[in-house]
Amino acid sequence: MARLKLLSLRLALLLLIYAALRALFLVLNLQAFHQEEAREIVDAFLVGLRFDISAVCLINAAFIVFSLLPGPLWERGWYQRALKVLFFVSNVPFLIMNVVDVEYFKFTGQRSSSSLLDMKADIGAQMGQLAFHYWYLAGAGLLLIGAFYYFIPSRAPVPCEKPAPAKWVRDALVLIAVVPLIVVGARGGLQGKILSTVQADVFDGMNLSHLALNSSFTLIHSRPGCDARTLPQFRFFATDEELKKEFPEPGLSPRPGSAHPDNIVIIIVESLSAQYTGMGDPRRGYTPFLDDLGQNRGLLFQNHFSNARRSIDAPPAILAGLPHLVDETFYCAQQKRLTGIGSLLKERGYTTSFFHGGRNGTMYFDVFSKRMGFDPTRRTPTASGAYTTSPFSNSSTGSWRPTKSHSLR
Repeated sequence: MARLKLLSLRLALLLLIYAALRALFLVLNLQAFHQEEAREIVDAFLVGLRFDISAVCLINAAFIVFSLLPGPLWERGWYQRALKVLFFVSNVPFLIMNVVDVEYFKFTGQRSSSSLLDMKADIGAQMGQLAFHYWYLAGAGLLLIGAFYYFIPSRAPVPCEKPAPAKWVRDALVLIAVVPLIVVGARGGLQGKILSTVQADVFDGMNLSHLALNSSFTLIHSRPGCDARTLPQFRFFATDEELKKEFPEPGLSPRPGSAHPDNIVIIIVESLSAQYTGMGDPRRGYTPFLDDLGQNRGLLFQNHFSNARRSIDAPPAILAGLPHLVDETFYCAQQKRLTGIGSLLKERGYTTSFFHGGRNGTMYFDVFSKRMGFDPTRRTPTASGAYTTSPFSNSSTGSWRPTKSHSLR
């Protein structure tokens, strides 16, 4: 049957593209998989086929139904062009997301989900910069889009004839038979529960599950952003008194010989891991001031661990003591009861301020800092959107760096 054959070819093209994107994901993240055995990598590709079929069925359910509708419409040229456009437009955003994750995985260590939408404003503002720095991904994405459209199988124009009643019945029976197959494919099989990302964790290697998954599947099956009702509730202590007994509130006292407590400055530096500092190895490092502060004039914690991998998850971990334990960003939850370090310091007579080098509203830093008890700062955005009140912003040059020698001293 012509329409079923054409549909099968189009869906097979999609599955081939997903397999190619998984191979690209493996090659460009080979460091994360170099210890895995070849057999396990092949198994990840085979397991991944199940997730690919599920994603393809979910994304293209309407397209499949329209492609098999009984009647003369399928024979018409305009209807075939509309089907091709629907097929193309429905799949391109998800294919692009898989291309993006080839690089973004290096920063997050996982496939993307709907939590990425929490940064949609920042992504839009930095789209040009991202395309410039990751030009090879932008090129690969454009090449993929062009090749996808070019290779979509098309229906050759044929004279439009009134279908016989027997053909109507046959087409209707085909559609009735295919719809259950779409449902089975979308849910990942006939098992009791629908397919989920948990079922990719069948390998010894931690990263192989990410190789088996595809970004389309994780995006579709992730929770909708910023709906606190979808988040699980946990309570590890029976009462608040029991919690306070286990974790007593530390006190702040002046240093001997000083009438006032010390000033407190928290410096958060983007992407600065221990390997870039000279602490412990004076021959290496790019942070002489921080090295001196940590080794000679302060206290260096040798056992330091990251509580999150993305910028948007850093303030909750640092300022509220809330590590990134779930896929959603903390801003999604919006708990009613929350005390931040700014509030605790203000209770002890401190004046608080929060500055950052991003645009106004970037990653909700302004909203969250206010919630953490930091005093609102009067700001005037520059052309680039930076805060002119910050001692680190330079509105004349458009850069963000210490403009006064004593800023960090």
